[in-house]
Amino acid sequence: FLDIWFKHKITCNQFLLKLNYKNLYIFPNFFFEGAYFLIKFFNLKKFNPERLNPDADINYVLGDSESKIKIDINNFENINREKLYKYGLKPNQKIVLLHLRDAAYRGFSDFTDFRNIYHKQNYIETIKFLTNNNYFVIRVGRAAENKFNLEKNFFDYAFSEIKSDQMDLFLAKYCYFCISTCSGFAGLVRSFRNPVLLTNYIPHGHYDSYVKKNLTIFKHIISDDGKKMSLREILNSGLINSWDGREFKNQKILFQENSSEEILNASKDMIEYIENNFEFKNYKYREKIFSFFNEKIYEKYGYTVHKKINSLICPSFIETNSYLFK
Repeated sequence: FLDIWFKHKITCNQFLLKLNYKNLYIFPNFFFEGAYFLIKFFNLKKFNPERLNPDADINYVLGDSESKIKIDINNFENINREKLYKYGLKPNQKIVLLHLRDAAYRGFSDFTDFRNIYHKQNYIETIKFLTNNNYFVIRVGRAAENKFNLEKNFFDYAFSEIKSDQMDLFLAKYCYFCISTCSGFAGLVRSFRNPVLLTNYIPHGHYDSYVKKNLTIFKHIISDDGKKMSLREILNSGLINSWDGREFKNQKILFQENSSEEILNASKDMIEYIENNFEFKNYKYREKIFSFFNEKIYEKYGYTVHKKINSLICPSFIETNSYLFK
């Protein structure tokens, strides 16, 4: 095979792009965008590597590989660490990142708003738990709607003057784990093989079951009769894989964000999971998860990306939301 790389129109991290130029031959968009359009237009599948879920690690490479992003950190590691010391980080203190997707980054859209977070206060109890246990919590993101007015062992980096693409890479590389919503920053953390707790995750069908170091809890979907929908009901509604918020709106679907208790318990699950070398003792839900995400989705669509279940759903979330598997 000859793999041809060219840029997406949106580049989230310019510094990472420059580093990739050192490791990849990235061709100019001028010609290859047009060629790619023709390949898609004429459905020339032989030349198009795109998948139904392009972010999915369907061949389980990230979890099994020791290779990581090649980043020369010698020139900026100490500089960035010193910057964080000025904001309260102590030497050898474990960093937990918090990334909450909201409308500040790209603005409001009926297409994507269902993935945004509006009840950020539901994360405060978790932040306080972590900071009281001597974790240093850093709220990351290039833009955010509301600032957290917390001080002890906390830094709201999203509102700071030291934000940079370079610092984003540093934080992703050196964090103990990241608490994220359905957002792109988690992908950067996973590139360094660091753990991610995915909260308020949606759509359910794209649940990241691939990488062992991840844990997930879902945003609740409320039907037009006011009841929480089970996974089977979401599947039957045709919305299990939907990235289009307008499709939910057409069916009069509402959303309920994770409660403070759910996020806190999930964070405790993650700490236990890491400390036990990414294992849960007596985890009894793997068969249920596989049955739905592999077998039921396959029965419905004739296709599923969930060939294995490496990444688990938090046990505390399943135990308190038994409706999911009804």
